[in-house]
Amino acid sequence: MTAQGEANEAFEDYENLILVGVWLAVKQNGETLQQLIKWSELPRSPDDESKFFVDQDIHFLCDSFLEMLFQAKHRGAISITASTFEAFVKELLASTAYADLPMQMLEKALQRILSENHCTILRRSAGIPPTIVAILRAEPAVVKATRSHNKVKGVVEKKSEETLLLNKTLDFLLAQFEKADEREDNKIHAFNIMKVIFSDAYLRHDCNTYIPRAMIVSLEELSSDSWSIRNSALMNFTALIKRLLDNFHIQNQDLSKKRGFTILDLLTKFESLMTYFTGKLQECSASKTDKVEKDKQDLTIFSILLLTSRLVPFSFFAGEENLGVEKDARRDVYHQSQV
Repeated sequence: MTAQGEANEAFEDYENLILVGVWLAVKQNGETLQQLIKWSELPRSPDDESKFFVDQDIHFLCDSFLEMLFQAKHRGAISITASTFEAFVKELLASTAYADLPMQMLEKALQRILSENHCTILRRSAGIPPTIVAILRAEPAVVKATRSHNKVKGVVEKKSEETLLLNKTLDFLLAQFEKADEREDNKIHAFNIMKVIFSDAYLRHDCNTYIPRAMIVSLEELSSDSWSIRNSALMNFTALIKRLLDNFHIQNQDLSKKRGFTILDLLTKFESLMTYFTGKLQECSASKTDKVEKDKQDLTIFSILLLTSRLVPFSFFAGEENLGVEKDARRDVYHQSQV
């Protein structure tokens, strides 16, 4: 081996050593900070200096977490930091003095997607989705405690049980597709983040009401001229199918199952979605376009049929007395499903 070759090899080893060293430092720092957050109380007010963390430390941690997650590209470093960040946000939401900070950090994270470029798209928007999901995952525990509080007899002032952070996030992301002049990157970032949100089992019940809107947006963007948008839309639609079915613990297409998500569930629980599917299939079958547009339509048809093929078979006229559904109503649902 020549001297030049040995020098190049040594330089590559040095780069790997630095990468591993930084990753281990981030890991140890995250684990240590997580323990500190777990065992240390937050200040009761901005003037409270009796705790380990004071007001200045809280705001410094907020800025540091966001900066770290926004800048990091290493999956392992992002995962450890996001886990610690989630624990920190839970403490903030449970406190009276700092309960507003998670919403402020969420707004910064959402605004971040408006300025990001293709360098993060290649890594599925890198640290932005984990940052947002970490904030959202901290909210259900607070909502659960609120529900318990509201159930106590004699409580005069009821607290809101709405998932404000989740609703704000999904409304903001879906709004990116309603603007005619929205840049391509914004839509891709929005799809990347929605995919992570709908794939998170901890958020599955709270985000169910947004499934129809998200599915419709995904199918509409399959007709985009941008391959990147079509690719992101298809991955988001796949995540939505899994979320829809995994709520019933259906991992594979098992036609022998008697319980699960059926065509009747789709028609009754997501009527707007079924109406859209029917109209879209009729539109695609009736239109006459060139090969490029036909390929896009075929992708839309395939996506809809993929979802319906995973539904558990349902007998519309058997066992009516057990299911408590009127025969005429079941017959109407059956005729609608034939479309």
